[in-house]
Formats: sequence, structure tokens, C-alpha cells
Amino acid sequence: SEVIYTNTVTGLKETISNSELKTSHRVELTNLVPGDKYKFTIKGIDEFDQSVISDEFAFTTLIDTEAPIIEYVQTDMALISKGENSRVQSVITWATDEISSTELIFTEGAARDLQLEVSSSSNMTIIEGEKALTTKHILVVTDFKPATVYTFKAKSIDESGNVSHSKDYTVLTPSKKESVLQVIMGTFEETFGWLKLGG
Repeated sequence: SEVIYTNTVTGLKETISNSELKTSHRVELTNLVPGDKYKFTIKGIDEFDQSVISDEFAFTTLIDTEAPIIEYVQTDMALISKGENSRVQSVITWATDEISSTELIFTEGAARDLQLEVSSSSNMTIIEGEKALTTKHILVVTDFKPATVYTFKAKSIDESGNVSHSKDYTVLTPSKKESVLQVIMGTFEETFGWLKLGG
């Protein structure tokens, strides 16, 4: 069995064949462009090398209008201390039901409805992942400050340009650990503050 198919928009012609002799045939066509019209013919050759070819048929491929589904959004955070300059490293992951891009939109503070567009007057930030489309998304964010509330949402765009956003997530980053001396002094001030020592 052999299928010869042509994209009528681009003129690209391709052939898919199967040399196995049988009476029921199934051939998968590849490299099809969404929304384009194709024409094709079917050719068969029997065990005696006699061939037959069908009439010409046509079909139009479907256009993907469904946005990817974002699910399993997770965050893992760790405090990175470098003297007084402590930062939080956050690993944010999610999955989509089809291959798509990886982007994250976030802002400092609790936001009820995170804006989707970043403008010059906005404090929104967008981080883009690798250009390769995937169903498993991971982004490492190192811009978060300790003990700070952030609101973020995941964003993915599929091959057909359909855009999907997750719901808004609000997180509180880990706080900077105090030294033993700071803890003792803080406890002392809370306990004996009413004495107003040295005042």
C-alpha cells in the first residue's frame, strides 16, 4: 500500500508506503499543517507486481483552537544567604496536556487579579523558559526577597498560538534566619522592655 499526498497550499508532495501484503490497510500521514487542504491518491501492488491506483481524494486538516490545560502547579523555595544579601530561590513547575511554551508572570504583594499584560507602569515581571515546547515546565526564579508575599501565574502557549493561564497563586517566601544572639536580644527586649534600660 502507498499513499501519495500533496499540500495544495504549499505544493509539498510526500509519500507514505507499507510493503507488507495484506487486504486491510492503515497508513498514518505525517507533517500535516493545521487548516491546509490536501489531495491524495492510494496505490496498491499485489504479490504478482500488478498495481492499481485510486481516484483522487481530498481533505482539510483541523485547526487547533483549544488552549493547553495547565495543572499540577507546584513551588519549592530555599533561602540563599550571602551575608546581608539574602535571596530566595524558587523552583516553579507545572504540566500541560499538550506541548507548549513556559512563562511565569509575577508581582510583589497579594494581587486579587494579576494583570496579564506587563506595561512600563506596571510592577509585573515575566520570566520565559527555554524556547523548546514541552508538557513538563520548570522555571527557577532567584528574584524573590525573603519574608515577602508574591502573586504569580503560569502561562503556556501551544504550537497554534492558543494561550493559557493558570489561576493566581500567592506565596510567602521564607524569612531570613536570625542568629542566636539576635534571638536572645529580641527575647530580652520583649521581656524587660518596660524597664527602658539606658533610657
